[in-house]
Amino acid sequence: MTITATFSNGFTDTYKGDRAVKAAWAIIDRATGKTLNSGHSLDRATAQKTADGNLRNTAVPSVNHSGYAYTGRATPGYYAKQAREYYGWTGKGDREALNFLKANNADITARKRAAVIIEVIDL
Repeated sequence: MTITATFSNGFTDTYKGDRAVKAAWAIIDRATGKTLNSGHSLDRATAQKTADGNLRNTAVPSVNHSGYAYTGRATPGYYAKQAREYYGWTGKGDREALNFLKANNADITARKRAAVIIEVIDL
């Protein structure tokens, strides 16, 4: 089954799978109008959740950030090392480092959310 979604910026995304998709989503950079990420989902609600989830891993050029983002997949001692190395964190304790990186990641995600348009369309 081939289904093509056309978004408001003219970008098209063609689905060539076998599922009965009913919605498509795109993450669009507000500054440039460029589509940064897109996909298809079984329904509108799932498409919205998928786009929201993909925002975290989508590079947004207008949001300048470098270094490390918390992923929740390593030991707290590792996070303390990363917080010191990438951000000059001077606190003490693994838990404090983990909380610092979580807050940093939340800040990055909030800035990304403000810099993009998440568009969901019905097919």
